[in-house]
This record gives sequence, structure tokens and C-alpha cells, in this order.
Amino acid sequence: MNFDDEPHTVHVLLYKDGETAYRKSLRLEAGRSDDPSESKFGDYPAESGADVLYAWRDDQSEEQRRELDFSEYETECIGFKVLVGNIDEPTPRVSIWQTTNCNAGT
Repeated sequence: MNFDDEPHTVHVLLYKDGETAYRKSLRLEAGRSDDPSESKFGDYPAESGADVLYAWRDDQSEEQRRELDFSEYETECIGFKVLVGNIDEPTPRVSIWQTTNCNAGT
């Protein structure tokens, strides 16, 4: 989701057993805090066992990426969304929203 009024490309990298399991980029159109643009990554691995998800924006280096470490959660399912900006903050930083309620549609 992009809450920023500028378009951005978001990159994600999923590691499993120390190896790249998924790497994609997705262009998000400009959005607004009250009407963010949305898109979904596709063709990601559906099997469990991923270790870490990284996400970053087009003008950030991989060193500035955000991290979601799946080992920090004692659950069989984690849903997540990658956000650029948010409702309360004008700075278009990348964040990863996560839930263990996999029925939430993420």
C-alpha cells in the first residue's frame, strides 16, 4: 500500500534456509493518506518455512531495508502487508505490517 502522494517501486526479498526463495519488485501508484494505492505481489512461494522477509523502497539501498523475521513468532501462519508511508506520517518510509490472524485476508 502506498500512502505517499508520489509513486514508488517496492522491492521484497524472501529468504528460506539462507537462500533467496523469492525476489520481486512492484510499482505502486501515488496514493493519499485517506485513499492509499494498493497492489499485490504474485507468484510467491506458498509453502511454509521462510526465515526472513526484507522490503525497501526504490530510492533506498538494501542496507536501509525493513525486516520481518518469522522466527520471532510462534505461529504457523503470518500475514503481512508492505506499506509506504502511513496515515499519521507524511514521510514515505517503508514498514511491514504483520498479523497472526491469517483469516484477515493478507
